[in-house]
Amino acid sequence: MDFGSVMNQAATPCSPPVNYELPSQGESITKQVDTLDATKSPRSGQSRRKTSRSMSVTAAMESSCELDLVYITERIIAVSYPSVAEEHNFRSNLREVAHMLRSKHGDSYVLFNLSERRHDINKLHPKVLDFGWPDLHTPALEKICSICKAVDTWLNAAPHNVVVLHNKGNRGRLGVVVAAYMHYSNISASADQALDRFAMKRFYEDKVVPVGQPSQKRYIHYFSGLLSGTIKMNNKPLFLHHVIMHGIPNFESKGGCRPFLKIYQAMQPVYTSGIYADQALDRFAMKRFYEDKVVPVGQPSQKRYIHYFSGLLSGTIKMNNKPLFLHHVIMHGIPNFESKGGCRPFLKIYQAMQPVYTSGIYNVQGDSQTGICITIEPGLLLKGDILLKCYHKKFRSPTRDVIFRVQFHTCAVHDLDIVFGKEDLDEAFRDDRFPEYGKVEFVFSYGPEKIQGMEHLENGPSVSVDYNTSDPLIRWDSYENFNIQREDSVEGSWAEPPLAGKHLEKG
Repeated sequence: MDFGSVMNQAATPCSPPVNYELPSQGESITKQVDTLDATKSPRSGQSRRKTSRSMSVTAAMESSCELDLVYITERIIAVSYPSVAEEHNFRSNLREVAHMLRSKHGDSYVLFNLSERRHDINKLHPKVLDFGWPDLHTPALEKICSICKAVDTWLNAAPHNVVVLHNKGNRGRLGVVVAAYMHYSNISASADQALDRFAMKRFYEDKVVPVGQPSQKRYIHYFSGLLSGTIKMNNKPLFLHHVIMHGIPNFESKGGCRPFLKIYQAMQPVYTSGIYADQALDRFAMKRFYEDKVVPVGQPSQKRYIHYFSGLLSGTIKMNNKPLFLHHVIMHGIPNFESKGGCRPFLKIYQAMQPVYTSGIYNVQGDSQTGICITIEPGLLLKGDILLKCYHKKFRSPTRDVIFRVQFHTCAVHDLDIVFGKEDLDEAFRDDRFPEYGKVEFVFSYGPEKIQGMEHLENGPSVSVDYNTSDPLIRWDSYENFNIQREDSVEGSWAEPPLAGKHLEKG
């Protein structure tokens, strides 16, 4: 058969499941190839070494360009050049390879160009078939079948005919053709071709699999399945509605990416999406920032308000519009803020950052009490954003320390009894002076009247209370000057707390 006939064969339509029949035993192609690998004999190993050998054309080529010329079988040769080869060296290597092929095989070889078309390739070789497609991509199934038909037709035309697979770039293109022809040739399998298929399988696994692309492997699976009948043709039209990326790649320094899609059909563009610098990716970036930068240093009340806001937006938290009256604040577990244990706590309660209540000073010994109750009668009406700060007034010292701070919103309070553990209390959550088992309990009602049956909350005789709230240290509001601009107070107009500079507390 002449070369023109081969060209005509390669150009005919190819429908693998229709035109080819499987061997009568019905075994899958993949299984047969795997069996060959598992049952090879010492003799077949010797043949493998003979039929698959790497030939270095010239030492100069090796030093200037990483040319790889491999006899996959005695009649199938792979010639591969790296994509980064310099043009001068590449042309020189093309001439050297053409000279070697002509001297060894005369006019009995056909070069299958799997890369971009080049006029010099057609001039250097007597017979060239251009089947190229973009590097790192996969050819159409129709093209894979046409290549296999052309290879098979040429090899069967004469026993001395040789096929040369030419590729510049990633070896994945070679892998697609070699693996596809391995499956294709298995249809008319004969014993003397078993070693050839074994050699093709070894070449594919050793040289191509490590550098191949998933889509190339997928198309090989398609082609094998269509040949064997394990994959049935679907002729129904499909309409694409959604492309969902589960998991966001990190292509930006702060995480996330700005993706857009281009869809091709038969290598022709049919769709281009917008650029998704969308809110989902922005939310992912914000989440990463919050988790990495804020969570390690944030306060429990800040996290609580984020939870409130999220719940109110999503509807998982329902608004409570009922008035709440605070009657008792119970501290379970006594912090040790004095050298001998215990503390001298007092409360300041703010509503919308305005002070609405200051308690007396409770003198509590750490070894005599397991908790204290600060009672407010009649109940204190609270609504909206609430801040409660518990201070320790140092003994014989005009200073105060923050024991804990807690913020909450009454719209999210649905129980008349709420408890904040140590991990929920600002400042205290990382303070060793506050016991690990410690917690603070709030007792509310829907009216100001005293709650009956709460006598068990009364403090023991060892707890004394100083109700002298006229002490400037107790009365001082650390937030009253928050909104005064600093530049307005350069000349000393900044309102300072009593005994300025000696008792500023953290928080």
